[in-house]
Amino acid sequence: MIVLAILSGILICVAFIPWMPTVLADNNYSSFWIAMPKLYFPAVYLYVYLGKDPYYGIVVLVLGILLISYAIQLYKQTVTTSEEKTAKKSIFILFLWIILSYLIPFLYSVLALPMLHERYTIISLPALFIAFGWGWSLIENMNIRRFVPISIFLSTIINLLFFNQHYSRIYKMQLRELSQEVININRATHSNPLIYSTGAWYFNYYFNLLQPDTLVRDINGINLEQNMANADSIWVLEAAALDQIDEINKTYIEKHFVPRKEISLFQTSAVLYERVLASSK
Repeated sequence: MIVLAILSGILICVAFIPWMPTVLADNNYSSFWIAMPKLYFPAVYLYVYLGKDPYYGIVVLVLGILLISYAIQLYKQTVTTSEEKTAKKSIFILFLWIILSYLIPFLYSVLALPMLHERYTIISLPALFIAFGWGWSLIENMNIRRFVPISIFLSTIINLLFFNQHYSRIYKMQLRELSQEVININRATHSNPLIYSTGAWYFNYYFNLLQPDTLVRDINGINLEQNMANADSIWVLEAAALDQIDEINKTYIEKHFVPRKEISLFQTSAVLYERVLASSK
């Protein structure tokens, strides 16, 4: 089993090689939209994995406790049968898989650049499925064992349709929608204002898809007085997860421009500013 595990790891590393140039390029980033993870992030991630279903969370917690209790008991006693030896090795690999898949990106996030986010932890999910399935198999009462998956299914359906409203409520930042709105307004007014944002690299992804000849510029760390010297109008795009505009540039915009149009979507916003003419100051 250990040999097969090592071979599997080698195959994964070989398959990962074509993606290495992208990884090395991303390593040059000094800032990212992901926030620093909190110490209690495993509980938050698990809550998200389970569709924010409290009942499902309680069941999974109980199954996890059952597996941990079984592992402690297994390691305390003297292992004699081949089944117990296999179980002991399997539990060690399973726990190591879960711990390292979170610990490594967490340490990198703390020491270098935040990179840990629940949507990027898919490598951990198979191990969690195995762990909770193993915990379920440890339930001795067959009636309870049958009841658990049925109750989880019903709770999930009710939660998705009536509480979380997964298919009717907006959850993600509407960056694509905001980009499209800006493009539509520019087309309707036959104008091409400069576009700025603290997350230029992020918005540029959507603008490149929707209108490739449009460029979003980074608003922080530049001299706006020079960059906007000939600009009669500008767009400023913001989002909840992005950095705020620094005070110097914010003051410059408020002094030389006035807002003419605002777009507000879920966790995103855009403001179209027009330059204040000398006669109207």
